[in-house]
Amino acid sequence: PMRASLVVLITALTATVLTASGCGDDLGECPADSAARQAQGLEVLQTKCMTCHSSQVSGSARLGAPSDLNFDDPGTVQDNAGDMWSETDDGAMPPTGELSAEDKEALRVYLACTAQ
Repeated sequence: PMRASLVVLITALTATVLTASGCGDDLGECPADSAARQAQGLEVLQTKCMTCHSSQVSGSARLGAPSDLNFDDPGTVQDNAGDMWSETDDGAMPPTGELSAEDKEALRVYLACTAQ
């Protein structure tokens, strides 16, 4: 009985920690000394994401991007970094073709550092 209670407690604590840490959208840490990689990630955001997700783009040119999801607003990027990474990592974004591994990693670093 004591052992079973301990197993239940450990399982519950593990689930709580995993949920709290946002494992589904896990951007990882912002690496130290990553300014160059962050700059590369910002360039990926500007050239691959903001072609649709920009307040300067409208109508069919947005390729279905919601009109209120504009990554030229830093607050929007910060608030949506986890979802942005999940969709990019899954290959769902950008709709024009999956990013290279190098571009994905640069974007991940940029988003991880921006989301802090």
